[in-house]
Amino acid sequence: MVTGLRWKRCVEGMVWDKETCACVGEPREFSWEELPISSEWRVPTLEEAKTLLYCSNTKEWGKTCKASSNNYFQNPTIDQETFPNTPDWMWTVTEYEFNPEYVWFIGFYGGGAYYGPREDSVPVRLVVFSEAISRHRLLPEYLDRQ
Repeated sequence: MVTGLRWKRCVEGMVWDKETCACVGEPREFSWEELPISSEWRVPTLEEAKTLLYCSNTKEWGKTCKASSNNYFQNPTIDQETFPNTPDWMWTVTEYEFNPEYVWFIGFYGGGAYYGPREDSVPVRLVVFSEAISRHRLLPEYLDRQ
């Protein structure tokens, strides 16, 4: 899916191993207050994070996965070759509109968006600020979705 976004291939706490082409290590979990934000990297919005969802049974990107009795989808619901060893959950910065104490997460095990309290500890995959893309060298541990 073409989005124009540049993602870290691995969630925070994991690193890209160029020999095995995989993310290795343990994913670090963050509460809302601990989220790692810098001048170049940020937490994605719900709509941006949804672009990572991939439903293997329908071959669709960016949609909530739906299974039937004879048409299951593969978990995690992400391109596993591009984003290997992805944990089940990922933060977004989008508040749940009915309760500001809650925010939206992406669930890669089940392929959908879910809301939960800011106190939860959840992994995060960062996306680069669009203004920083030109300054940021594209390395194997980053991925352009252009």
